[in-house]
Amino acid sequence: MGLVEIFADETYPDTTRGTLLRVATIAVFKTHLRKATEQLRQIRGLTAKRRLPALLEYLASAPMLGVIGETDMSLADNGLDGRDLYEDVGTIARRDNFWSQSIAYCVAFHLRFAIEEGWHINQVRVYYDPKDLKTAHRANFHTSLQMTLSRLSARLSRQLDMPKCQVDVSRVREIQKNDANESLRLGVWCAHSVLRMPDSLDPEDLPANFRMLDFSDWIAGLLRKKPTPFIRKR
Repeated sequence: MGLVEIFADETYPDTTRGTLLRVATIAVFKTHLRKATEQLRQIRGLTAKRRLPALLEYLASAPMLGVIGETDMSLADNGLDGRDLYEDVGTIARRDNFWSQSIAYCVAFHLRFAIEEGWHINQVRVYYDPKDLKTAHRANFHTSLQMTLSRLSARLSRQLDMPKCQVDVSRVREIQKNDANESLRLGVWCAHSVLRMPDSLDPEDLPANFRMLDFSDWIAGLLRKKPTPFIRKR
């Protein structure tokens, strides 16, 4: 049993498919991340041309799991400039809502993925790159994600006869030189770098320890069910 850290980041790549939101998450046991810090620091210091191939080669052989989730936000009712109303947190900008839901879906799937891969987990910490959200929305996003993962952990513990995971969600700022938390910042950097992989690789070319998913229909369907609590009750 151990502590697993999940690092998340997002991007809005230019595509011909519409307005695409791409989220990547990287999961790793804390003990391994500490050991990997020096190697990740060296890879990050490579030239841009060498950096991604070197990182991809490293991640393919490392005891890590990766998930890339994509959401076509053009499926939203009334466009992306609207706002969604919830009974518990008020209005949320549509783009922020897609961002929150996409991060939550990706992290939740990643927890299931790790457990199904045989990882023995007793604690999960989720770190993500900061985003300009309203303070109330940010707090509710933290609570919602923790509740979602806690419910998923409880369900998986019953299905797989394993202890329930403790869940915590935190923000990580940009990597700063000689920072005491450099390993955490390098974890978020890995997720940020992984976001570029689909631009140069087909899904079947991704490492065996990666999964690529499309959340478009799930999230668009969820947003059509308003008004519902942003924080879903038990």
